[in-house]
Amino acid sequence: MKHWEKAEFPYHAIPKLASLKVAGGTIKGYGCPGLSLTGSAIAIAEVARVDASCSTFILVHSSLAMLTIGLCGSEEQKQKYLLSLAQLQTVACWGLTEPDYGSDASSLRTTTTKVSGGWILDGQKRWIGNNTFADVLVIFARNMEINQINGNNAMGIWAKIKGTTGEFRNPNSVGQAIVKNLSPSEMIESTSVAGPGFVNIGLSNKWIAQSIHNMLSNGIGTWAPLLPVSRALVDFSSPNIANEMHVGHLRYRLNVEKADWVIYLTNVGQSLHFSMVFSGNTVVYLLYAHTRICSIIRKSGEDIEDLKRTRTIVLGHADERILSLHLIRFVEIVEEACTNLLPNVLCKYLYDLSDQFSGFYTSCQVVRSPEETSSCYYVRQLLWL
Repeated sequence: MKHWEKAEFPYHAIPKLASLKVAGGTIKGYGCPGLSLTGSAIAIAEVARVDASCSTFILVHSSLAMLTIGLCGSEEQKQKYLLSLAQLQTVACWGLTEPDYGSDASSLRTTTTKVSGGWILDGQKRWIGNNTFADVLVIFARNMEINQINGNNAMGIWAKIKGTTGEFRNPNSVGQAIVKNLSPSEMIESTSVAGPGFVNIGLSNKWIAQSIHNMLSNGIGTWAPLLPVSRALVDFSSPNIANEMHVGHLRYRLNVEKADWVIYLTNVGQSLHFSMVFSGNTVVYLLYAHTRICSIIRKSGEDIEDLKRTRTIVLGHADERILSLHLIRFVEIVEEACTNLLPNVLCKYLYDLSDQFSGFYTSCQVVRSPEETSSCYYVRQLLWL
């Protein structure tokens, strides 16, 4: 209790937690217990019965940091870190959450750049559990060599075919086979396989730029998805449903007309202070971004239609590429929202796009001064459209 009141971690409890031999959870080998998922969960729950803070410490250390190394780390990294972590001789922390994007791993702004002797990590994280005293830091970041988050694509395939064929020795060999069988494409600039099957596919800047230019020049009718029309029956439910629409009417409509979707809407209630929070509000962010775009176009003094005809897009800045990658996802986002009747997917995309615009405006000057002639300003104005 005294540690709780002083907001201090009970470091003396770490050796006792180590004696339980639960750190590492479901990981097999490397000194880890190799528990079942149920067994690992029960062990953590038992620790929580005594102290929830200590169970949180074990969860971050074992189920987040150690498991990430176990699933995504190279063999060298597993050998180097997991044994001491399993024995709690060293402590691990785990950093995913960011101030602007929360725990959305697909929208990471933190970057890592390979340099001689290691990597440079640049960005902001929030709520890094165990970070004040950790020996091993597991941080999620975007690899600037390919401007993507490395993904262990081959691990899932390996789990299904392991023991059924002698053609593949490990996940890395599965990854090599995936790369070898990729069809030639102007989309792909580079490919590589790292660690336990990380298949890294770098999209071509030239292809991204051409895609953006086509979207801009040819109009929405040439690239927007053509989707079939689904019929949806919407039931606006309320406490007085019997007075507004008899259940028999709904059943009749279902019998007479087949609906592809039946959607029930009800008022669950929402506090006023939550409604007034602008953070995450697509309308506010979208209108602000649109206003800024109109202002930039007006101040530039450029003929937009002339820019479309005479200028090409060349991505020279990292943030130009990041914004472009987000823009070309519009088609798949619209298709997902329409196919699954999930308008919130489109709202989330537009909110993120507005935020990307703000970041782009901060790092990349869009309006040139009279004495500047660099073509990058024309490129950025085209992206801004």
